[in-house]
Amino acid sequence: TTATAYLAKVYLTLKNYQEAYNHAKLVVQSGRYSLRPSFAEIFDPTKEGNSEVIFDVQFTRIVGLGSRFSLIWTGGEGALAPGV
Repeated sequence: TTATAYLAKVYLTLKNYQEAYNHAKLVVQSGRYSLRPSFAEIFDPTKEGNSEVIFDVQFTRIVGLGSRFSLIWTGGEGALAPGV
């Protein structure tokens, strides 16, 4: 259903509103996602991956955990050279 949600977004961008509606409806009807009772919960780090999240990327700053890929974009070790 994640791919279906993003396909709905693509159809919106293309102004194909009927297909956007059809795909968004499939996501809603899947029952996999639901709105949180409190808007503030969306930004609460203790509630990551809740029922409202369709797609997210987990990030950690703990050395030795996670991917070193983020260093490329933050200017850390292995950062891209200027102009690359």
